[in-house]
Amino acid sequence: MKIKILIMAVMFFYSFTCQGQTGNIYITPQKGFKLKSSGWLMIDVRSRDAFEKSRIPDSLNIPVQILAEKHFLKGKNIIIAGSGLNDRELEKVLKDLEESKINALILKGGINNWYSSHRPVTGLLFDKDSLNKISISDFYKTNKKRAAIIVTDSGLEKSLKTGYIIKLSINDYKQKIELPDSVKKEKNRFDIVFLFTDGFERKISEELISSGFNNIFYIQGKIKDYQNWAEKMNIAAAGNKTMKKQGFECIPCLKNRNLYK
Repeated sequence: MKIKILIMAVMFFYSFTCQGQTGNIYITPQKGFKLKSSGWLMIDVRSRDAFEKSRIPDSLNIPVQILAEKHFLKGKNIIIAGSGLNDRELEKVLKDLEESKINALILKGGINNWYSSHRPVTGLLFDKDSLNKISISDFYKTNKKRAAIIVTDSGLEKSLKTGYIIKLSINDYKQKIELPDSVKKEKNRFDIVFLFTDGFERKISEELISSGFNNIFYIQGKIKDYQNWAEKMNIAAAGNKTMKKQGFECIPCLKNRNLYK
């Protein structure tokens, strides 16, 4: 009996510890600001071009693929900041960093969430205000499994394979926007919120933030634009697949291969 209790206690402790480690790899901008002020290094893993346009003050720009190879980071505490679109992808590098004796945490929502939380960002006003905007093509490529996609019009369901679509009805007279209670309760299941709306972006964004949502991106384009883009990419993918069966490569498709993998 005592052995059984001991085994259960060990399993509980192991489970609790593992869950704690998984849950604690992300930090909020508020926590990140405090850690940065206390000496943690802020590592921006976005492209050089994006980094030069706008960045967190005193941050370093290092591609995520070579972070573990940087010997000067050994024994250091670092915060990894991406664009906010690929937080889950950043988790993959943590094991390599741990083996290299680098203690790392991920800034939840990346530089987009940092700026939205009114933390300092260096760069031109236009570039900073573009941090939370995303093109139709980039939206197509983004992993939407843990994304909430808020729309004010129908039609997106036909061309979207993943993502949780939330249709808002707006009272034009009062211009009042209310998120369904069911959505508010499940806000923790979403890593990203995409706004696919015709107007009212500011009001919708304010409602989202007041309801506890963060990492909000505005899609530059309309649902019809996305439907056309998705159709074009699907045709290209189908054409490439057909030609491969026949032993050929679809040259136009090669340029867009990374879009539909």
